[in-house]
Amino acid sequence: MDAVVGDGIKGLSASSDESEFESIASDTFSEETADLKSAKQTLVNLPLENYDDLESVSELVADDCAHVEGLKVSFSKVEHKSTKVERRSSSTEGQQLNDFVQDGTKKTIPSFPDENQYNNQQKAAKKEPLTWELVEMLQSELDQLRKSLRQPPSAKATIQKMIMGEEYLLERYRSKEDKLCLLDEAIAACDGNAITAVVLFLRSSTESRIFTRELVLRPAATEHYISYLRQHRLYEDLIWFLKVLGRTEEAAMLSYSAAVSNARSKQEKLSKMQQCYRDFFQSDVALATEAALIHDQINLLPSQLQIEEYDKKNAAQVFYLLPCKASVVGTSVITSLFYLCLYHYQSPENCMNSPQFLLKAHKLSEKQFQWTALRARSQLRNWKDIDKLFETKGFFGGIKMKPVMGFDRVVAFVSQMKAPREVLTRYCSLIDDVDKRLEVATRFRCHRTAIDTYTQQRDRLQLLRYVASLPQGQQDWTYGSDILKTSTIKWKN
Repeated sequence: MDAVVGDGIKGLSASSDESEFESIASDTFSEETADLKSAKQTLVNLPLENYDDLESVSELVADDCAHVEGLKVSFSKVEHKSTKVERRSSSTEGQQLNDFVQDGTKKTIPSFPDENQYNNQQKAAKKEPLTWELVEMLQSELDQLRKSLRQPPSAKATIQKMIMGEEYLLERYRSKEDKLCLLDEAIAACDGNAITAVVLFLRSSTESRIFTRELVLRPAATEHYISYLRQHRLYEDLIWFLKVLGRTEEAAMLSYSAAVSNARSKQEKLSKMQQCYRDFFQSDVALATEAALIHDQINLLPSQLQIEEYDKKNAAQVFYLLPCKASVVGTSVITSLFYLCLYHYQSPENCMNSPQFLLKAHKLSEKQFQWTALRARSQLRNWKDIDKLFETKGFFGGIKMKPVMGFDRVVAFVSQMKAPREVLTRYCSLIDDVDKRLEVATRFRCHRTAIDTYTQQRDRLQLLRYVASLPQGQQDWTYGSDILKTSTIKWKN
C-alpha cells in the first residue's frame, strides 16, 4: 500500500470512452491489493451516459491497515471541453477522485456506497430514454384531456347520473346557459334531490341577482329551495328570499316565529320581536290585524318580566298551596290573566300585577275576564270570590248575580271542578229559563232546585213523578214529600 496513491493522473482526453478509462486505471494501480482492484473495477463498469442530471459523484476509498473499507467517487461540474482527473491521498480519509468528462453534455457518476444502490442505478439505466416522439404523444394526450374537461357532458346525462347515485361533477358546467340547461333537465326529471343540488350549485357559482331572477321563473326550483332553507333552519336567507318573491306575509310570520322560538334569553326575545314588528308589521296595511296582536304582546312582555321578578322576591302563601309549574314570561295575555287571577287576585287595580290592570291595559272583554277568573278561583275552591265575580248592580241599586256566559255553563264547569252540592244548587236556581233550569237540575242532580221549580209551576203530577224517582229517606225526598202534603199551594192539576 506504500505505492497506492501517486501524484495523480493528468491529461485524459475528452473523447476517452469506458475502455480507455479502464486501461489508464489498470496501468496506474497495478500494484494495489485485490480489494482495491475490485472497487476500481466497480467504478469502471458504471454507465456514464445515464447520469445527465446529477451534479457530482464522489468516491472515498478508506485504507484501514492494508484493507479497503469503503469507496466513494465524487465528480464535480463539467466546464468547457476539458477532462481532468485528480487523485488525492490521505492517511485517514482515503482517496477522492474528481473526473471531468467532456463530450458536449455534462455527465456525472453518482455515488454508490453499497451494492443495493448500485443495483437500483443499473435498473434505471436500462429504461428507455425520453424521445421527442414520446413527448409529442404525451402532449397530444394532455391537450385532448384538457379539451374534454372544457366541454362538459350533456346535462341529461349528468342528471341521470345524479338520479342513479353515480359520480358526477357539476363544476364542469361554467357558462350560465349550461347551468340553466342543467337546472331545466333536473326539473324535467322531477327529482327533488337533483333539483336541490343543481339549485345550490347555481347559487354558489352565479351572482345573487342572476340566481334570484332565474329561480323566480321556475316555481318548482323555487319551492325546493325554500324547503331546503326551511329544513336547515337558514331563516335569514329564507326571509330575504321570501321578501324578494313578494311573499311578505309568509316572511313576516316566519320572522315572528324565529324571534319567539330562537331567542336565547327573555331580553333577546323582546328585542327580536320589536325588530320584527318594525321590519314587517308596522308599515304593512295587509298585516294590520296581526300587527295589533304583536304590538300587544310586545307591551305585555315587559309586564311579565316585572311580575316574575316580583314573585321571585315576594313569594305569597298561595304559591305553597298551588306551586307554579311554568314561567309566565312569553305566555299569551289570557294565560297571564289566569296567572294573575290565581296568585294576585286581591292586588289593587293600579298595580301591574293586578288582573284588573291587565284587563284594562289590553282591552279584554268581560266575558274573557269572567271565564279566566272562574277557572283560576275554582282551582283554589274559593267560591266566595266566584260569587263576587258574578255580582252586578241592578236598575234600582240592588245587587244581583248575572254572569256573562250564563249560569247553565257555570254549573257545568263548577261541576267538573267538584264544587259542593249547595254551590251547584245555588247557581242552578239562578238560571232564568225554566225549561233550561229543569234540564240542568236533572242532569247535575240539583234535586232541590227541580222540586222548587215544579212547585213554582204548580205542577203536582210532575212533582210526584220526580219525588218518586228519588231514593226514599234522603233529605231531598223528604223535602219534596213535605211540599206535596201542604195545603197552601193551589195546584193546577
